[in-house]
Amino acid sequence: MNATNYREIPYNFTSADDRLIINQLFGPAVWDDLEELRSQRVTGRSARLVMRCIGDLFILHRNPFLYQELIDSTRRRHSFFRTMAKDLDIIEGTARKVKVDAARSDKVVNLVRLCRERARAVQREIGNASAFRRKAGRRLGAIIGQDNVSFDPFALISHATDATDW
Repeated sequence: MNATNYREIPYNFTSADDRLIINQLFGPAVWDDLEELRSQRVTGRSARLVMRCIGDLFILHRNPFLYQELIDSTRRRHSFFRTMAKDLDIIEGTARKVKVDAARSDKVVNLVRLCRERARAVQREIGNASAFRRKAGRRLGAIIGQDNVSFDPFALISHATDATDW
């Protein structure tokens, strides 16, 4: 299989393949490390868990309905990020325990670190979203009228792109 056609990241119903998503979230060096780790895969459990984590991070920025759900529900938000942290703990624990190849283990631990950093950033962003939206709504509303400022998921999807074929 051609590496550019990998589709292991769940929830990806876009035209972007795994390489494009990894490059967007973490950069090309991480994609190179993942390619190397894929070639050394043993059971695939850690790979499935990390791809689910990456899929979760990706979909939150693609689906404003899910994003809004985490803004609205503190319980779901904590559960979501707690589950992600547990999955990352499993991956890191396995990488540190199975010291077959130190370089391989280091790459896995680095990937987990990057996922944790990204997850913390998204968690902060979601936690601050309501305050940010109120502030943006006041500022924009003063210019274009309060009725013309909306952050509901349907409005965000409706205005995410223009009507061109690009």
